[in-house]
Amino acid sequence: MAQATKSASVDPMIVELRRIRPYYRGTRLLTAAGFVLIATAFVLPFSVIFVDMATFMLLLIAYIIIFVTASIAGMAIQTGLDAVLAIQHELKLTFRQALGVYRSLLRSRGDITLGYMSIKLAVDFSLSTLALSFFLPALLVAMYLMIYVTNAILDRVEMGLTPYAGLVVVALLAFLGFVATLLLTLPATAFYGYYTEEAVRMMQESPE
Repeated sequence: MAQATKSASVDPMIVELRRIRPYYRGTRLLTAAGFVLIATAFVLPFSVIFVDMATFMLLLIAYIIIFVTASIAGMAIQTGLDAVLAIQHELKLTFRQALGVYRSLLRSRGDITLGYMSIKLAVDFSLSTLALSFFLPALLVAMYLMIYVTNAILDRVEMGLTPYAGLVVVALLAFLGFVATLLLTLPATAFYGYYTEEAVRMMQESPE
């Protein structure tokens, strides 16, 4: 066991991923927050069992508004957060000082800095859409199960084991979506790490 741990610690790929970790720390933090929002989408359909339909519709509308707002704000913040945290790591500054340096770069090297943000925003949007599509089958099954359970309760129909079987299917599809997202994580983190590292250094180069 100790030998396996030692081998892992000196594996060049693992060492390199650890080295570039500070360059995608912002993406990691916001991705974790995104998973919380996605998980909420699976819990929400089953709240109809405990509240009436009018309350559920209000909850659903509120969730959609929060999700869209958080997604747009998250991508906007993420385009600069990786760079700020990378500057903080490289120059050994506080977060506030690093943010000040980044703002200064926006003014002095706006072409490179805004170019970095634009490309990163496009990649963020593409990867976020792809990750959400992995969870879409589970979410659709959860919505169908919610409608089935609601109709059965209203019609006073015996549901038997169908809701439990549906929950198993939802859990399985959600797990597969999670695994697919993890497979996407390695190339995505490598891109964010190397891209941010190179972009931040280009931003800080003195103009000719």
